[in-house]
Amino acid sequence: MRFYKLLLLVPTLFLAACAASGTPFQRISDIPKDKGVVYVYRPNSIMGGAIHYDVHAANDEVICDLIRNGYCFYYAKPGELELWGKTESKSTITVDIKAGQEHFVKGGISMGFLVGRPNFTTVDNKTALEEIAECVLLPKPVPETPVVATPVVENSK
Repeated sequence: MRFYKLLLLVPTLFLAACAASGTPFQRISDIPKDKGVVYVYRPNSIMGGAIHYDVHAANDEVICDLIRNGYCFYYAKPGELELWGKTESKSTITVDIKAGQEHFVKGGISMGFLVGRPNFTTVDNKTALEEIAECVLLPKPVPETPVVATPVVENSK
C-alpha cells in the first residue's frame, strides 16, 4: 500500500514543480497612449503540464517562457502583431492591436506526435479576466550574451 501511495506522489510532485510561482495577476493601469498591451496567459491545466515554450513576437523577440498557470505581457504598436510558439511544430496567432487597449491571448497545449504542440486563441476580456486571475507573472527572459573568444598571447622570453 505504501508503494502505491509513493507511486502516486511522485507524478503529483513533478506536475506541481512545473507550475508557475510569482506575483499574482495585476492589470496594467496606465497603458501608453501610442501602444496596446497583449497579455499572453496559460491557465492551470493537467493537459501538457510539463511542457513549456517560448512566446515570440513578430520581430522574433522572446516575450516569455510560457508555463501553466503563468502570464506575461507585451506592449505593441497599433496594427497586426504576430505571436508564435514552437515545440515540435510552430503555432501562430495574429492580434489586431488597438492603441490604449488590452488584448488577451490564451496559450495551451494540443496533442502532438512526440511532444505537445502550442496553440493560441484570442479571448474576450470578460472570460480572460476570469481565467487569468489565478495566473502569476512570469519573469522576463534574459537576453543571451554572445561569447567572445579572447586570443591567448604567449610570453616570448
